[in-house]
Amino acid sequence: MKILALLAATLLASCSSSTYQKVPFPRQDVVVSSPSVARIYVARQSLLGSLRDLRVSDGSTEIGTISQGEYLCWERQPGRGLIVLVYEGPKVDGGDIEGLLPIECEPGQAYYYLIEIERSYKKPYGTLLDEKAGRALIAEREPAPVD
Repeated sequence: MKILALLAATLLASCSSSTYQKVPFPRQDVVVSSPSVARIYVARQSLLGSLRDLRVSDGSTEIGTISQGEYLCWERQPGRGLIVLVYEGPKVDGGDIEGLLPIECEPGQAYYYLIEIERSYKKPYGTLLDEKAGRALIAEREPAPVD
């Protein structure tokens, strides 16, 4: 019996999430922490590839990794940028697949991006949502654990 319990605990631990957020997670009781920054939310939607993680970077800065039902939130300098989305996959299935999401942010504003995985090529892509839809999307998800 003890062996079965140990085996079950080991299997559950191996299935535990490896998701995280590397950059500071901003306060959620304000739109942005300062009128001189922009806030970005990135959330997974698609059920396709729900067992695989999605790694997110803002330019060369790694933001974190999320799975189904999670989101990342961070603040950045306003202006143009490029969010890099990497759908993590096994080598037998083509390995990691990268998608690029160009952004342009105004100071004092929050931006909500719904990230989906394209069915045929399994490439991640993002769609900018309006504030109402974005807030609803985030309300249905949990933030990735801060690393």
